[in-house]
Amino acid sequence: MSKYENVIIIPPGQGMMTASEPGVDSTSGDPLAADGKVAQLAKQWPRHESVKKYTYGTAGFRTKAILLESVFARCGMLSALRSLSFGPSSRSDAAEGSCVAIGAMVTASHNDEPDNGIKMVDPDGGMLHEQWEVYATDLANAEESKVCDVLRTIAEDRKFNWGLKAKVFVGRDTRPSSPHLCKLLIDGVEALGGEVVDLGIVTTPQLHWCVAEYNEGSPNFTVADYYKALSGAFRALIPDGTQLDLLTVDCANGVGMVSLRALAPFIKDILPMELRNTNDSGLNENCGAEHVQKGKQFPAGINPEADSGKKLCSVDGDADRLVYYFSDDKFGFNLLDGDKIIALCSALIVPLVREAGLTKQLTVGVVQTAYANGASTNYITNELKIEVQCAKTGVKHLHHVAASYDVGIYFEANGHGTVMFSAKAKTLIAEAAKTNAAAEKLNYLITVINQSTGDAVSDILLVEIALCSLKLSLSDWAAWYSDLPSRMLKVAVKDRTVVKTANAERTCTSPKGLQGAIDELVAKVQDGRSFVRPSGTEDVVRVYAEGNTQVLADQLADDVKAAVSQFC
Repeated sequence: MSKYENVIIIPPGQGMMTASEPGVDSTSGDPLAADGKVAQLAKQWPRHESVKKYTYGTAGFRTKAILLESVFARCGMLSALRSLSFGPSSRSDAAEGSCVAIGAMVTASHNDEPDNGIKMVDPDGGMLHEQWEVYATDLANAEESKVCDVLRTIAEDRKFNWGLKAKVFVGRDTRPSSPHLCKLLIDGVEALGGEVVDLGIVTTPQLHWCVAEYNEGSPNFTVADYYKALSGAFRALIPDGTQLDLLTVDCANGVGMVSLRALAPFIKDILPMELRNTNDSGLNENCGAEHVQKGKQFPAGINPEADSGKKLCSVDGDADRLVYYFSDDKFGFNLLDGDKIIALCSALIVPLVREAGLTKQLTVGVVQTAYANGASTNYITNELKIEVQCAKTGVKHLHHVAASYDVGIYFEANGHGTVMFSAKAKTLIAEAAKTNAAAEKLNYLITVINQSTGDAVSDILLVEIALCSLKLSLSDWAAWYSDLPSRMLKVAVKDRTVVKTANAERTCTSPKGLQGAIDELVAKVQDGRSFVRPSGTEDVVRVYAEGNTQVLADQLADDVKAAVSQFC
């Protein structure tokens, strides 16, 4: 559990602001009064009638930008409450009454350019707590006249003092709609008297990093500090005089190009980079990590013949996903996705823990989802001899399980992932680093890695360190194992909730008989594996299947799909 998680409840009416305190603009001294700024802002930006229901999920709120104006104003209000709920900041340089900071990011990640969205970030740099996802959903769907009532209910449920001043870090991506929506977000924070730290155009992971560093008390928590910290540790881990091969980066016409341009001068003598897809329009259009990983194809801006033999990678629209790939005459397109990256990171980090003599003091584990290719899991388990645990689908579930280890490594196949080090691990590694070279490397890696969330920029540096340290080319890395052929399908059903799962979604517990039918089908296929899970967003059941040939994987997926239709 995060040290910032609070569960204490203050009874209604306690801690209410007076007219002289921050955020009060009403004659009653009540920040949620009918004549206050909050009520006025809710009335100015009414809920869009065409949307049946807004839902805050793993990706936050995300849909067409034109449908989100009311949501952004209200999320600003909720962000202020979330900050207030943690009480005063422990930073020595914090202004009197200033609260623990949270973050709010304006982005729709790998979605198309007309979309937008918002993600809120908790004080440790992690994703918003699930209870507050419920609050966010309730607030976004409230009638305009009920917004203050919903906020008051939340306030009465949580621990905070109205007399304090909320602090919210905000950032935005490069979408044309982001400046306007970000202004509404800021208006919502300020309507409750909160202070906004506007980071401007940043990647989502940079916002996470800044929030976490600020709340940890670091004097260096700005975006400029981010570049200095990561590049400094990167330089320390690459042998003097080394110049790595040119890295060609598909920036998805997104905010990654801004970040990588800013980072490049710090490391250009070690890691030269050529940035492609750096236009002001065409965000994620036939490019980016999502396009490359899902389609298993080169992005626009990369020529398989002209770029043959080059070291290539793609980030997504908000630069929190990364995949590597290359082109050669023998195989054509060669993808090194999140499954390959997690194996590479494990092969770098876990031996360092062993060489540092810390295996008895620290728990180490790798976390994947059921969608991880079986060949990846087998390689990590059998070849690298590292424990692999399966988590439910979704970054927040992976992050939570990884946090249970002292050194937790997690990646999704889509290229979103990171490595987490516990406070205990950081302390022991720092002490051992005084006399042990492996521990010293780990100590620098702790700085290179953005531990609060998956970060494509940070992960590029991590991959390059691993390739250099292990003396691997991309083709060497790709040869570690071959993915088992797989197929994903979805089955339209009347009610997806009839499908229940357990064992990190790998076992279907309802409807009765479906798992038995799946087991029978899987038993007929060499290297067969299949599972089903209900979608979190639409009335479909998702089917995943593997086999030792593509024909068998496709057939198994079709057969399991038919079984789902029969039982559902």
